[in-house]
Amino acid sequence: MNSRRRGWVIPVVIIVAVIVIFIGMFAGKYNKYVTAEETVDQQWSKIDVQLQRRYDLIPNLVNTVKGYAEHEKEVIKSVSDARAALGGAEHRQKWPMPTLSSQVHSAAYSS
Repeated sequence: MNSRRRGWVIPVVIIVAVIVIFIGMFAGKYNKYVTAEETVDQQWSKIDVQLQRRYDLIPNLVNTVKGYAEHEKEVIKSVSDARAALGGAEHRQKWPMPTLSSQVHSAAYSS
């Protein structure tokens, strides 16, 4: 009877050992999964922080562009007023006046 008892104890011990090994492997994989999930959450959190910082900077950028546009508007107005005062804005030529370089070019190649 003692040998019969020993005959079923060894397979039961082997089955329990296999089950314990599978549970240990599952626990290890589960811990790796949880660690990976936490890493992904941290990385997304970093992206959210960067996007929020950029979003917070948009009003500053808009105000800078508005200020520069106002400055450019003033510069263009003063340049156009200066041109109007210098040459009389009412008289416009059909063709542009020849420049010194075009006169030299035509004189050099006409002879």
